[in-house]
Amino acid sequence: EERDPLDFSAELPLIHALKTAGPRLLQREVRSIGWYSSGEIYHAFKAGHIDQGCMFGPGLPWLAHHTDEQLPIADLVHGARMYAAAALALCGDYAALA
Repeated sequence: EERDPLDFSAELPLIHALKTAGPRLLQREVRSIGWYSSGEIYHAFKAGHIDQGCMFGPGLPWLAHHTDEQLPIADLVHGARMYAAAALALCGDYAALA
C-alpha cells in the first residue's frame, strides 16, 4: 500500500498542546519528526473527517503491534497524562498546560 505524506503544522491546536505539555509533564521537549503513515489517521484525513492529527504515544513506535508488545508502566502513565493535558487544553482549559 502506498500513501501520500501528510504534513500537519506544529501550530495546530492539537500539536501545539502536546508540544507545550511535554516540558511540564515529561521534563523534556516533545519534538516533531517524520514518520510513516500508519493507522487510520491517513484515511480519516483524506476523507475530510479530521483537519489535524499526529502520531503520538508511549513506547517505541517500531515495537508497536508486535508479539509481546510492552512498555514500562511509567511510560504508560506519562502518555496518559499527556493525552489528558492535551484534551483539557483543546477544551479550553489552558491551565492544564501551565
